[in-house]
Amino acid sequence: MNTKIIRLIAIATVTVLMVGTVFTASAKKRTSKVKSVTSIVQDIRNLENTPVTSRADCKTLKGKIEAVALPCFKKTMDKSAVTKVQKTKAVLSQLDEYAAQVLESSSNFDMADAGYIHKMSNSYFTFDTYDQMLSKASSSDERKAIESEIDAWVMLQNALQDYCTNASYLESYGGSMALLGVAGSGWTLSQIRLNDSGELLRIGTKATASKQSLGNIDIDMATSIIQNIGNNANSLKESVDDDFKKSEPEYYNTFARGITDAVKKVTEAMPKWLEARNKMLQYTANPKEAVEATKSLLEDIKKLTNNEL
Repeated sequence: MNTKIIRLIAIATVTVLMVGTVFTASAKKRTSKVKSVTSIVQDIRNLENTPVTSRADCKTLKGKIEAVALPCFKKTMDKSAVTKVQKTKAVLSQLDEYAAQVLESSSNFDMADAGYIHKMSNSYFTFDTYDQMLSKASSSDERKAIESEIDAWVMLQNALQDYCTNASYLESYGGSMALLGVAGSGWTLSQIRLNDSGELLRIGTKATASKQSLGNIDIDMATSIIQNIGNNANSLKESVDDDFKKSEPEYYNTFARGITDAVKKVTEAMPKWLEARNKMLQYTANPKEAVEATKSLLEDIKKLTNNEL
């Protein structure tokens, strides 16, 4: 064989090997940059403290969750995931699984972290459902009705969480058990709303409003919730041991005032949400189903505030 040809073949072979080596090293470098899902437990848990008081805040928190979760995405999590939302959901699903299998069977503090993780995961999925509902809106009035219901729900959810938080600290006199109650109620509230928003997305919406409205049953149920949490708050305050009140007056007064204020917040937020919900369901493709979904949501809220969930 011609010496020149042999030399060319040798050079080509070396070049291929070098390119392959560089490619492999580059691939390994990219792989090493993928963070472990377990490494973001605290980051996701800390996002739970982000204030959310409007739909705009939901959008902001959604972006923050994505920023934390996306560096953990691997194609093996979901081979069909292409968009930012799909990849984030895949990571959060893995994180939910880790929380359920590991954290929930560990210490009280780890179990509380699991509750916060589930809450943030549920919240992200809910925020995405909001985006889907709004993207399907075919009229400005329909869109405004959906946005108003979301804003009103956020305020009601915050008020309900305030109630559950103060109730947990009064019931448990502080400590890890109180933290478990706070995390658990947040997880449950987020799951209730996730289920509800998913049902509304399934039902669908339309551009023009119907005359369908919430009946007295829903209004009576909402009134019953307000009355129940008021009665429960008074019972909790009275149930605290007198010796504890004397030995820890600042603690008791803080949470006694807190639960009283929370009842007021729920009392103010519930009618506003019902009004916004009533307007929104008039734009749903099947208002009767939306009414039933509202009843189911109210029943879950009542169970939660009665410690039945």
